[in-house]
Amino acid sequence: MSAQQFKLIHNFEEISARPNFMESVHISQNEDGIKIKDLVGHYQFKERIKCGIAQCGTKHLKGYIVKLTNGFEIVIGHVCGKNNFGVDFTNKEREFNTQRIHAEQYQTLKETFEKLPELQQQFEEVLDQTGRLTFIDIKMGIKRLQMEAFDYWMNQIIKAKVTSKGAITEEQFKTEQEKEIEEEFSQGWGKKQYVRDTKTVTVAVIDEYDLVAEWHEAEKLKAYFERMHREIRNPAGMPNNVFKKLIKDLRDYEHNLDELKRFCTRGNRLFTQENLMKFSLLFNKSDDLSKVRVFAERYA
Repeated sequence: MSAQQFKLIHNFEEISARPNFMESVHISQNEDGIKIKDLVGHYQFKERIKCGIAQCGTKHLKGYIVKLTNGFEIVIGHVCGKNNFGVDFTNKEREFNTQRIHAEQYQTLKETFEKLPELQQQFEEVLDQTGRLTFIDIKMGIKRLQMEAFDYWMNQIIKAKVTSKGAITEEQFKTEQEKEIEEEFSQGWGKKQYVRDTKTVTVAVIDEYDLVAEWHEAEKLKAYFERMHREIRNPAGMPNNVFKKLIKDLRDYEHNLDELKRFCTRGNRLFTQENLMKFSLLFNKSDDLSKVRVFAERYA
């Protein structure tokens, strides 16, 4: 059955127009009585309808179109189905939902395969057109920042004075008033505590600096899309285990594309001349300041 055959029906006229539909059928519990054959559709309405089992008639909002062994079809709610057909109904319901889910997934994969060129183009646009810098530009910028732009001692200073979130800090002497307030506060706890003469102050924040430590996640996302674009194909004849894995992996497609775009956007905010020049606050030597300036000017 196709996904269209499993669509949720919201209009009772669609059911009543079916050629074998009966509004009510008497169901007997005798061994040779009418039995359930298949579930052939499901529905959900805003107004309640009567159960198609004549001796029941319970009104309900959602249920199934049931094909009986006499060839006719009736509507039946979930509870009525179990009460009148027992385990047979439960098994048919489970089978119906399994087939419905598979049909919907099959249609999803088929449509995804048909628009694969469009998906690949969207992916390439995220890599190359999210901002002034491409994915590769950002990747190379991170490599330079970590390994090439600055010497060993400059990198040690950066590690010591720049937080993971990009805050540049320095030690400054406290005012006498600040020390007095701290001393009074510490005495309020009943025991005098040592009060430092200096305080740690944030003098600047390098925007998106934490991207440097997180960039491996962007690389994983890129690899995910390259793999998905190789594996997406027409589901006709696809082995079930391959089908299931592909459907599972596709669930994250839209979210991962948004995440990849966010990484590229953040990279474009990190690698600007103005933002990178904040590193100069860490250094005093002319050679060190020159290295910062040369690196930052790459992104002017």
